[in-house]
Amino acid sequence: MKLKTKLKNYQNFWGKSSSPTTKDKRWIIPILILIVTLVACADNKANYVHFSGHIDNPKERFVIFGQGDEYIIDTLKLDKNNNFSAKLKLKEGVYNFTHAIELQFVYLKPGAKTSVHFDAYKIDSVKFKGDNADKCQLLVNQQLKHQADDGFFRSYYNKDSKLFKKVYDSVVKVKKDFFNNYTKTHQMTKTFKELLEIATLYNVYTQLELYSIYHLNKDYENKRFTYKEIMENRKNFNLNRDKYMYYHPYYYAAVFTITNDVFLQGYKSYTDEFTSILTRKIGKKIKDNKVRNEALSSMFFNFIVKKDSDEPIFKTAKSLKNVCQNCDLNNKFANLKQAMTYFPKNKFIPNFKVFDEKFNSLYIRDLVKGKKSVILFNNLYFSHQINAIEIGLIKEKYPQLNFVVINEQPLKDSKNFKADHFMYTFEDAKLSFLTKLRVPIMVLVDENGIIQTDFMTLYSRDLIEKIATLLQQNTRK
Repeated sequence: MKLKTKLKNYQNFWGKSSSPTTKDKRWIIPILILIVTLVACADNKANYVHFSGHIDNPKERFVIFGQGDEYIIDTLKLDKNNNFSAKLKLKEGVYNFTHAIELQFVYLKPGAKTSVHFDAYKIDSVKFKGDNADKCQLLVNQQLKHQADDGFFRSYYNKDSKLFKKVYDSVVKVKKDFFNNYTKTHQMTKTFKELLEIATLYNVYTQLELYSIYHLNKDYENKRFTYKEIMENRKNFNLNRDKYMYYHPYYYAAVFTITNDVFLQGYKSYTDEFTSILTRKIGKKIKDNKVRNEALSSMFFNFIVKKDSDEPIFKTAKSLKNVCQNCDLNNKFANLKQAMTYFPKNKFIPNFKVFDEKFNSLYIRDLVKGKKSVILFNNLYFSHQINAIEIGLIKEKYPQLNFVVINEQPLKDSKNFKADHFMYTFEDAKLSFLTKLRVPIMVLVDENGIIQTDFMTLYSRDLIEKIATLLQQNTRK
């Protein structure tokens, strides 16, 4: 058949001037169905990411997959070979996976398959394979450098601002050169380019804010940056990318700049007024509810855990109530107030019941009777290994004190605590507010069982001062 004839037949079949015959239509419908099915399958595949992995020496039988500290997407179970896999409908971006207490980030893109292999006991053993392996590894490597960068810059915190700025500018140049060279020689999406910029540069940009925070409470003028200098530095990085607020380098850059703004107004850290204003600023500048509540939670713990024992909390509680939406921090404040009421200064410690490892019951007043005592309500939401180290240091410095550590349930490593008594409450309902509060509460009592301080924690800034005061008192009757 000649080409002209073929074209004419083609035109007659699909052209406007003629319509297919009934016989022709029988072929068109199945073909259209096949085309639609293939397009739908391709679209379906393009909308999903495939994420899998293998863990050497796993500490648990699952991996928590999410985006940010508060947003859990799925829990991925390990099979008998220590593998996990998931097919998830996600947008392009950075996600995190947590095994035991170790959190790592992974870059995922719809339509791509990515796998990870790591040893649960080696934090730097993460290796990626698959479509985005090189990009995942690059982001992880950039973040692994953050710890080294932090240590390097901290070594210059005690230097004057001119020297610090000189070092800072030099490091920024190196990082920028790497970022520019990489983006010029590699293909990538706009999203990945922005993520790489954040991973490479934002932690460094934050160092100037941290230097400023470190010195704003000092009297040395040559170790401060002016407000103008700080604002000029902020032109280097874009903090209007709230969609990346789940990504730690961006999140910390945002939170530290907000915190520094409060310091620049002249407020002192760990005071009720400082934390109240910081709460309002976080509420105003961070729009995403989950991320905002995460930032408020971080602020809450820093303030409550480290504040002086006699520092009030009323302004902070009021600000928090106004800006905290759909979060449990207001409940934590309620638990905090209950703790302050339960352990009032200059009153006898409540005579609650505790148990030893053999399930023998004792009353707390019997354990502290006739002894100046330190009582720690150990909380597993804090690292009990770190708590054990802190208690050990205090016990070593003040061996004459009677140390009582109280836990909800028995611990395998309870012997790591250098305590005179290690006791348990076994989830006593009367003390449930201590668990819900999630902070390691400290109570100091004299020989008569009288509480000597307002609410405080193992990490309160005035703990050692209060212990020294307790030892100097002559209260025995």
